[in-house]
Amino acid sequence: MLVVALGVIMARPPFIDADLPVRWHGFGLTIPTRDVSLAIGRRPTMNIDTLNGAATDLGGKLKEGIGAATGNDKLRGQGKADQLGGTVQKTYGDAKDAVETTVRPLIDQARQFARERPFLAATLAGVAAIAVVNTLRGE
Repeated sequence: MLVVALGVIMARPPFIDADLPVRWHGFGLTIPTRDVSLAIGRRPTMNIDTLNGAATDLGGKLKEGIGAATGNDKLRGQGKADQLGGTVQKTYGDAKDAVETTVRPLIDQARQFARERPFLAATLAGVAAIAVVNTLRGE
């Protein structure tokens, strides 16, 4: 879950109001992280890692800016560390999306092939298994 509070996006523990729809809590708006587009058959455009990384990066920029404005070097350092963590998490999310978009069609094709031609698929799987076993045995 994410909370938009006074224009700042912050991470919320997943156990708080995880199953409830969007609601107001104090100063913030709770936004469920489950992607509704999956329920209606569309693929999500951004996964939770990318979203949390962007939120952490934004929080780090805000911390750094407040630290610079108040002259607090510790807060500036924490902001830079948060930005780095957010960037790493965004990069991980982007990589996860890239793998999902390239591997998912191959898996779907393999499943469709197995449904259309089950005996041929079983034969190919058996041949591949024998080849892997022989390779591991060194033959």
